Amino acid sequence: MPPITRLDFDKHLHKLKPGGTRQLPLVVEPLDTDEEILWESSDPSIVTVTQEGLVTGLRYGTVTVTATGKYTGLQASCTVKICDVIQVAIIGKPNVGKSSLTNRILGQERVIVSNVAGTTRDAIDSRFENDKGKFVFIDTAGIRRRSKIDEDIEKYSVLRAHMAVERADVCLILIDANEGITEQDEKIAGIAHEAGKPTIIVVNKWDSIPDKDNSTVKEFTDKIRTALAYMPYAPITFVSAKTGQRIDGLYDLILTVYEQSHMRITTGALNDVLGEAMMRVQPPTDKGRRLKIYYITQASVQPPTFICFCNDARLFHFSYLRYLENQIRQAYAMEGTPVKMVIRQKGEDL
Repeated sequence: MPPITRLDFDKHLHKLKPGGTRQLPLVVEPLDTDEEILWESSDPSIVTVTQEGLVTGLRYGTVTVTATGKYTGLQASCTVKICDVIQVAIIGKPNVGKSSLTNRILGQERVIVSNVAGTTRDAIDSRFENDKGKFVFIDTAGIRRRSKIDEDIEKYSVLRAHMAVERADVCLILIDANEGITEQDEKIAGIAHEAGKPTIIVVNKWDSIPDKDNSTVKEFTDKIRTALAYMPYAPITFVSAKTGQRIDGLYDLILTVYEQSHMRITTGALNDVLGEAMMRVQPPTDKGRRLKIYYITQASVQPPTFICFCNDARLFHFSYLRYLENQIRQAYAMEGTPVKMVIRQKGEDL
């Protein structure tokens, strides 16, 4: 029988409840191989795995499950998260419709809605379940410019909004369609970006824009992409919390970006991408010295974090690092999640 030539998972994030079990879908090529697959959990106290690839969740947490070909050494890994819900923080400046969106999702007046900016003073958690899964939507206090925060209670509200982002699995950044993208929106989006959270940009009050045509969405999208040039990965959707327009589509987007933030890519696959990228665009040189990239590997998820090992970190220009990030994104269709790229010089401690 031939040895295996490909080992991979067709899905890189699996969610289970404590006590739940699942057979992990491993792709093995060729199918008629007789090579033995060895399975391992990074933390058996959270998830156990049998040598047939059946995982069982024991308690809340996140682990990496690895499958290894006994003879070839080929490896594939995926993330198994033992959880009950996806936590979604709804963030934005005051009066963009955060509470209205929460109420539309819940189908009830769970959160006070008012035209007075700043009505929501605290982060309010609301559980919701539908055929897509279980969610906790966190309606946060509107985040104002620092010069506008002149009350102790509002300072506390902004702090709680930051804390909500930290504990969220996914962030929805709400923008008022009537005002368009503003400087404050850019700063708020930066909070989620810096926290490494998968993000969806939600343009609310779309029903109030008159005389819309096919070019209206493109014009709005172009302005947002220009203003938020540092997060081109974030999908944009246009909704109305008032009428319910496109609200149902949010759940699929949330699930997609959540899964993308947990994606794991094998070292072998990453270095295939690296090799092709360097063939297309050679690494930069400086004063006769050329950057040599030995290999790249993934260190963690949420966000996906990749480490590039090279001969001299000083030669690793930012533009080339961004180029490699884009090549990885294109190869694996990574949408909705920031990616962290780390440079390590040969002999440097991790």
